[in-house]
Amino acid sequence: MRFVLCVLCIGLAASAARAGGLVLPEPDPGALGRAGTGAAIPTGPSAVYHNPAGIALGQGLSIEAGVTADVDRTVITVNGAGRYPTMTTSAMPSIFVSQRLGDHFAAGLGLFGAPSQTLDYPEAFPGRFRILRASFGGAELDPVVAGRPFSWLAIGFGLRVVFGDLDLARALGDGRYETRLGMRGSVTGIGGSGGVWARLYKDYLTLGAVYKSAIDLDHSGRATTTLPGSDTPLAVDDLRLTLPLPHLFTFALGSRPRPGTSIELLTRVGLLRDLDALHAVSAGDKSKVISDTPLDLHELVQVRVGFEQRLLRDHAAVRLGIGYDLGAGRHDLDPALPDGDRVIVSAGIGYVRKDFWIDAGYLAAISPGGTASQGTTYAADYAQVHHRFGVSLSIRAESVGPRAKTLD
Repeated sequence: MRFVLCVLCIGLAASAARAGGLVLPEPDPGALGRAGTGAAIPTGPSAVYHNPAGIALGQGLSIEAGVTADVDRTVITVNGAGRYPTMTTSAMPSIFVSQRLGDHFAAGLGLFGAPSQTLDYPEAFPGRFRILRASFGGAELDPVVAGRPFSWLAIGFGLRVVFGDLDLARALGDGRYETRLGMRGSVTGIGGSGGVWARLYKDYLTLGAVYKSAIDLDHSGRATTTLPGSDTPLAVDDLRLTLPLPHLFTFALGSRPRPGTSIELLTRVGLLRDLDALHAVSAGDKSKVISDTPLDLHELVQVRVGFEQRLLRDHAAVRLGIGYDLGAGRHDLDPALPDGDRVIVSAGIGYVRKDFWIDAGYLAAISPGGTASQGTTYAADYAQVHHRFGVSLSIRAESVGPRAKTLD
């Protein structure tokens, strides 16, 4: 199984090319219909991902199993070198488990990811001396614990264990004599997360704040030099490449203005200043630079609004969401990471019972396009529509484990 790691879903994949940007995974179909909100109004065991403090708000044992599918439509237009429209599809599973332990404690576990996505440009791509392929894959395992000292306050902590792999390629030379450099490696990285949930004024105003630490993914593997179109190695080196996953800060305000109605405003910031290059060196006592691809990125900023309305005696849920993402490449995109601004729209439905519920959600991320010329002698326009569909089944057994008696 290959998954996108990190919060970076760097995507361009197909027989020609597919463009994407820094898209965070949305493994919960219920939150998918609310534009990915869920930090201030966490629901179910997927709070392990959205806000670990939220697992202290449930009852008994809860399990959620789901799958989401991505469909990407991209058009890359290289001035003077052609137009490359592509469409790709992929799917990813997820599972979340949470257990409430009386009034004050809870524990949870999440395993999730996104489909492996890659930059994969054609051999004649004018920017091949900067990048030909950049694939990052992985899965994330999140064990968390939470405490609820007061009825209005919950605090959660957890580990983030990332299992990742990468596959990079670029052209070397000057066009008269070219070679291809391919780099492959794997890694296990560990970071942390923390979250706070607070009821500020009854159900009319709740607060969610989440921090996910940066993780330095020190990949180890092999770098292979070949001729174009050949698999015969001209040189092979042991490889070390560090891919720093960014610090992520999430702040959200939620409200339940009346029974059955909820709304959440969420802002997320990813600090990408440490991801300033894809820098690979040879392993060993006398290391040498194998490849160095500088990146000039801005912070990732996301603003989302999610809405949910319960109907039919609370057995049906209707969800809507909107948002806007400021891409990491604000003005001049980079072919190694063509991340432009995106408009987010979403919708979802759910069927809810006391002991189980079913959720389905849809989210579209629309990037109207931008130009990439940074570090190259050409310009290319990138436009993309990213569709994500998801469905999940959740069950709850409130009789499992010690029951909360006073805080709820």
